[in-house]
Amino acid sequence: MELTTLSRATAAPAALKRCLLLAVSVALASCSTVNVRFDPKAMVREGVTAASQLGQASEALLSSFGRATTSVLRAAGDADDSSPTNRAHAGGHYLAAALESWELLISGTTVTPEATEALVTLHNDSLARFAELWREASDAAGQPLSAVPHEERLIRVRWSEDSTYPPGYFDKLIAARSAGIKGITPRGRSGLGAAFVGVREQRPERAAEMRFYAPRGLHAATTMTLDSVSPDGVMLSLRNPLVEQSVRAGNRTYPVAADFSAPLAINFAGRNEWLRGLGGFFDAERRAAIAGIDLTEPYDPERIPVLLIHGLVSVPIIWRDTIPRIHEDPDLALRYQLMTFSYPSSYPIIDSAALIRDELRDLRAKFDPQGRHPLSRNVVVIGHSMGGVLARTLATDIEDHLWNELSSRSLDELNLTAEEKARLLHKAFFRPDPAVRRLLFYSTPHRGAHLAENGVIGLASRAAALPQNVFWATAVSLSGDEPVFKVQPRREWTAIQSLKPGAPMIEALAVSPMRTDVIFHSVIGDRGRGDTPNSSDGVVEYWSSHLEGAASELIVPSGHSSFKDPAGIEEAVRILRIHAGLPAEPVTR
Repeated sequence: MELTTLSRATAAPAALKRCLLLAVSVALASCSTVNVRFDPKAMVREGVTAASQLGQASEALLSSFGRATTSVLRAAGDADDSSPTNRAHAGGHYLAAALESWELLISGTTVTPEATEALVTLHNDSLARFAELWREASDAAGQPLSAVPHEERLIRVRWSEDSTYPPGYFDKLIAARSAGIKGITPRGRSGLGAAFVGVREQRPERAAEMRFYAPRGLHAATTMTLDSVSPDGVMLSLRNPLVEQSVRAGNRTYPVAADFSAPLAINFAGRNEWLRGLGGFFDAERRAAIAGIDLTEPYDPERIPVLLIHGLVSVPIIWRDTIPRIHEDPDLALRYQLMTFSYPSSYPIIDSAALIRDELRDLRAKFDPQGRHPLSRNVVVIGHSMGGVLARTLATDIEDHLWNELSSRSLDELNLTAEEKARLLHKAFFRPDPAVRRLLFYSTPHRGAHLAENGVIGLASRAAALPQNVFWATAVSLSGDEPVFKVQPRREWTAIQSLKPGAPMIEALAVSPMRTDVIFHSVIGDRGRGDTPNSSDGVVEYWSSHLEGAASELIVPSGHSSFKDPAGIEEAVRILRIHAGLPAEPVTR
């Protein structure tokens, strides 16, 4: 995040600190980082426009079809706004339009590229609106409906056995075309099929299943395709467009349509990045309850995990443009699955580093207990700011360097219970994660940053409320009358103090060996001044973010938020392509 330094605040009372947080919260609460406005009729309007374009085409078949379909869709749109019964019949109209446009697409009729595009739009939007109304009617009936009324007949609807997702897997299907999105760069794929966001909610009975998904549940890009038509009805599939990238329609192959931005937009809708980040910093105990690794799609044992870690006073929403951009590259979508790590960013780095190690251990215990998947053999970690420091701990053998920075006495000299000793061993002595193969650091303060010297950051540090089970709370209980630690432990010791130059973790990482087979890269902002190596991103200076031995180092004209600079995002795409053994630039298809 971009941090602003204000004048020194000394001895601010607790009430003043809380008032500052309240004032900032009120100022930020009125604006959301991501906004979504739903308009189901948008698809109807698009469909009518596409049908009208066909009605104006010179080919007699298309002209006749277009005029007839325009009338059907307008009638369906009118019925859309009335009683549940009429809405069910509207669904039948939309399905009929989707069927007829699909049959025209596979008929072999020679049409212009413009006419083909209009037919595809008409098919996709009609199918999407049908599916929404069909789901609505099924929910009202309390069971999936197997037939849709259209004029004087019923159209049977069945799911293909090859459908990636079974009927009922998603609790909601939200048509991507009905979501007007602000705050995320639109990313997707043009093609055949109705693009949806599939939502599988967090529910008490799913606690074990949904352990590694966000609090709002799974939000996944999914695409409904019409697979076949017969006198008996229609066959539909719900596909994962990340890995199922093409579909057959008659004798032609089309790309599978997809929207990769909508899942994140709907998941983060109404959330304010800064307010959420402040909440995670000031109220660490509440954020700790939902901290951990979250999958952005159902776990895949074949694809390489990419773990994204946010920084100080931040949350996973910062990756809202990075994730869709990676998914948009078809080669990367086939090879990678993306995960985020969320944690209370006021935690001392020692505690957050232990938390991410614990999460990776638990993730593997659930999905890869035999250690055969890329999750246990080949992981890429991307971190911004303090998240980059956490990423580095995953590739570092800390040995006894951290403990020696903390204390001049060995653990064996201390009068510890078995539980206290185990806790200190776990947090202060750790080995590199054997699966981590590549790191990407965005604006990472490897040698620390002067965040707590004065101003609002120092005030924030003193106002943060940490739970009592973090490392320094343990340290306080051990100190007693006899000093144990070189650094005087205090309960208000937060991540800000952990990032100061000379802080224990910063010094320990500087002298601890990284695994020699781990490749790492840096992206660093210079605010567009072109003054590297005397540069700064406004928070971290180049002397701290530069790390010798990097396979690449890219300077971008940004502030501290180098992760969202367009060139910074493209660098992540380039690095992931190289890691997968692909050309750095995609081959033109």
